[in-house]
Amino acid sequence: MKRTLTVKLAITLALALVFVQCSQNSNLLTSTTNELITTPIMSNEVRPPTIEGIAWEIDTNGQFSAPLTHSPELVLFVTGTNTSDTELHAVNPLDGYRKWSRKIDGVIDSAPAYGYGRIFVGTRQGELICLRADDGQSLWSRKLDDPVLGTPTVRDSGVYVSAGSVYRLTFEGEIVWNKRFGVRSVQPVREHDNVLTVLASDNMLYLLDAEKGSVRNAYKVWFNVSGGVVIDYPAVYITGDNSYVQAIDIYSEDYLFGRAIRWWWTKAWLYGLAPPPRYPPGYLWQARDLGGNDAYPVRVDDSKHLVIVESSQGDGSANRFDPISGEILWTILDHEYSFTESAVLLGKYVVLANEGGQIRTVDYLTGEIAAEYFLGDIAEGPIYLKNNLIFGSKDGTIISLAVR
Repeated sequence: MKRTLTVKLAITLALALVFVQCSQNSNLLTSTTNELITTPIMSNEVRPPTIEGIAWEIDTNGQFSAPLTHSPELVLFVTGTNTSDTELHAVNPLDGYRKWSRKIDGVIDSAPAYGYGRIFVGTRQGELICLRADDGQSLWSRKLDDPVLGTPTVRDSGVYVSAGSVYRLTFEGEIVWNKRFGVRSVQPVREHDNVLTVLASDNMLYLLDAEKGSVRNAYKVWFNVSGGVVIDYPAVYITGDNSYVQAIDIYSEDYLFGRAIRWWWTKAWLYGLAPPPRYPPGYLWQARDLGGNDAYPVRVDDSKHLVIVESSQGDGSANRFDPISGEILWTILDHEYSFTESAVLLGKYVVLANEGGQIRTVDYLTGEIAAEYFLGDIAEGPIYLKNNLIFGSKDGTIISLAVR
């Protein structure tokens, strides 16, 4: 009996080795291609943007309840409290003139999303609301299972939302599909090239076919994902406690056959009949010991993110990783304040801000600081629209800086 088991395990392991080798070869081809695709094409002759000073200010008479965002023509911001109804505002980025305001029946915790002439916003009460961008007119609303987590994701294929279940809706508010993972989804969904990321309550990261909602890969996460899940193409970053960062290949796929092989391989390893099992499909790298208590992402654009490492004292560092190898390409240290959770890429330069009001213009390729500007206590931003960098201050003021 024991001999029969040994033979079966040997055959299974041989198949596993062939399977893993094929997977590795496939990943190597993918990595090589992605390195070529993701290398930024930026001229070294581009000069850093110059901040000329304050263009306009708006006193909102209240606190922000969601991050700043924008459409192609309007700056969008939300005011209100955490316990009452909130209000969505749209202003002209050139002069700060308020074009419209719309009261929302519910609490908005995250920035609205823009797409195809419409604004989509989710509430803590589990409602997805669609407004016309030109005038704020309500077009439709849809009640979902749970509170809407994060900013809706708008693509050509529709609107994707995390609200207990994960939803794909049409621009008219019809549900194309909705699926539940674990007990519920616990982070906003992200999408790139028809791959949708979902973090569920079972601490599994699911990569879905965005069109169909079917699972391409399911990856177990072994730490508390307090920072979130974002895309730094072609990797998916998982960030969280103890400044832990893990990267998964966004195009990775897992199959029933592969999962069965890993199950047998693990059994054989436990009996001393095989070497330790390899990482599951899609694993790229992990980073620990980055010198902080927590790691969280800073959005540069939908497919580019930096990673902030924050200490218990509130200071920290901004880090750009190579998404394929995990090498830290550069680090900006801040010994006094935390960084805000957004940045903007202007040519070859990324504009970062900390909560103390220090704005840094940094070469995205090298990490060299090209310019600095001091504004005052910052709570949100920057966002960039029509030659203006726009911030939200801690006292509820919207401040626009003219840039050339």
